[in-house]
Amino acid sequence: MDRRTFLKTVLASGCGFCMKYNPYANLLANQMDTKNGIPLEKAMFGKKLSSGIVQCQTCPNNCKLKLDQSGICRSRHNKDGILYTSATRPVVALMDPVEKAPLFHFFPGSEGLSVATAGCNLYCSYCQNYELSQYAPEEKDFFEFPSKDAINTLSKYKAKFITFTYTEPAVYMEFIDKIAPAVKDAGFKIVFCSALYLNKKPLDRLIQYGDAFSATLKGFNDIFLKKYIGGSLKNFQDSLVQVKSAGKWLEIINLMIPSLNDDPKDVRKMCKWIKNNVGDDTPLHFGRFTPMFRLKNLLPTPVKVLERSVEIAKEEGLKYVYIVNYAPHEHNHTYCDKCNTRLVERIGYIIKSNIITKDCTCPKCKNPIPGVYL
Repeated sequence: MDRRTFLKTVLASGCGFCMKYNPYANLLANQMDTKNGIPLEKAMFGKKLSSGIVQCQTCPNNCKLKLDQSGICRSRHNKDGILYTSATRPVVALMDPVEKAPLFHFFPGSEGLSVATAGCNLYCSYCQNYELSQYAPEEKDFFEFPSKDAINTLSKYKAKFITFTYTEPAVYMEFIDKIAPAVKDAGFKIVFCSALYLNKKPLDRLIQYGDAFSATLKGFNDIFLKKYIGGSLKNFQDSLVQVKSAGKWLEIINLMIPSLNDDPKDVRKMCKWIKNNVGDDTPLHFGRFTPMFRLKNLLPTPVKVLERSVEIAKEEGLKYVYIVNYAPHEHNHTYCDKCNTRLVERIGYIIKSNIITKDCTCPKCKNPIPGVYL
């Protein structure tokens, strides 16, 4: 059986794009012939300037592109004075636990369909998905994945949601725009794992679809952000407030990188800001850094640094603070912020027990536990 015949067979099953827990699943059976290039489509949020120059207004980079030039994200292109995108087809689709996002207060223990194209509008020096994010969509193998296949896959695996993740959803808004409406109409939830490095109108576009956001707040120091991430703190902050103000479920992750963004003073400033601007019940995850990409010279984050960061967050009044990328640990679990009862016990991505009641309260003291559980 040749590859094309196999592809037709897989498509007929309605679930051939799924693998378990493999972040680099390109799924050879579903690769398409890319010798003629990935299909281009007109991009949203473009503005024509003089002399054939086009400005992309999707994110704060606001790239001004001359003819045949591409943006920082590698997916926006000026072709004949019009802004096009090549982030039109996914390069990965697989089933993931919601805890991987991480989201700990959104259907704990459930699974969703994770989908991504290549490309990113940031250049995080430690990116664990750099083999996807730091390439143009046309440089990676891709496959067709219409909304009907997404819905069939979600139904087959009894998943509750689709997650746009691994790279940066801001880069493939046009693809999301074709998938999301049908997925929502079919009764499934939509999750975004994003740095939220977008301008206001494009972010509103994602917010209209999103039910939950796992937001990566990369750090709380502009010098670090500009050198190692390619972004500015205020833009990250504004987007977090925009999502929270829209009433969407929000959780924040801060990856702790030794010697670069783990200064306790910055951690304290961040926690104060989170409490005052997006609420003390917004879950905060401190992630353990593993040497990756351009920062292989560093050591993994010491556990004591993670534990001290949790202490600082608690001192500043945040109610739900976690350690992720390191297990087992007492701060993998969810506790009632009032009586300290262990409500959800985790080992890595596995839920060992969940005693949150159907009315989303602590069974011992009846304290409401924020989140989405039913």
